[in-house]
Amino acid sequence: MKGISAIGYKAHEALMRSGGKAEPVPSFDGAPYLLAANEVIWVGAKDIAMHPRAVVLPRASIRGETPRTFEIDRALPWRPSPMRISDRGSRSVAEGAAVLRKRTGEMGEARGLGVLTTGGQPEFPLDQGMPRIRAFLKALEKGDHNMARETALPLLGFGPGLTPSGDDFVGAALFARQLVDDSREWLDVARALSEAITTRSNVISAALFRDLIQGQSFAPLHEMVSALVVHESVDRAMEAAKRLTGVGQSSGWDMFAGFVAGATGTL
Repeated sequence: MKGISAIGYKAHEALMRSGGKAEPVPSFDGAPYLLAANEVIWVGAKDIAMHPRAVVLPRASIRGETPRTFEIDRALPWRPSPMRISDRGSRSVAEGAAVLRKRTGEMGEARGLGVLTTGGQPEFPLDQGMPRIRAFLKALEKGDHNMARETALPLLGFGPGLTPSGDDFVGAALFARQLVDDSREWLDVARALSEAITTRSNVISAALFRDLIQGQSFAPLHEMVSALVVHESVDRAMEAAKRLTGVGQSSGWDMFAGFVAGATGTL
């Protein structure tokens, strides 16, 4: 049995159903992701960013092995705060995201699609997706729900890694767009894409994508939003954004770029 130091509520619920047992995700042996009661969970050491699916261990596993049995009886699950905000808060998020975009240079060297926030162009193979990315950005700029859905589809599953850049970018864009525009149409777009990603990306990325567009993601992203709701807290939002961009090889940067695009309608 492996004790834990923190756990996200989705991981907690899954492990409660499975009796604390988990197994490798098919075709992803050795990855820090497991299945518990057929639900994806993410296992990491104490310095990982909190997430609803995270199981945080006091220290890294020996020889990088991922444990498959967990003690969760005394664990208090972490849950992100609800993302519903007022009209004034929505304006603050959009305006604050624009400020963060201008200050991206203070956050270190951008990776993945994060380079778009600095006016740069992504490296191969992400550069091959720029026509599709521009089309999606145009849809966000116009506020065209149907166009956004159609142009987002080719980006699902696009890019290397366990969570392709296209998934993280589109997911964060919809996360942000639903904060600044709570119209029913954007919710419909999110639902359509959450169904489509099942056949367009891998099971791990699909699970994290659905969390993201439902407003259930990494703690630094939620902290960034909370800070942006208050204009005076842009510096605090910057600190949260820096922690967000540290997630994965480029996932955090991809999400940051997507968030800015969804909140402001442009990069």
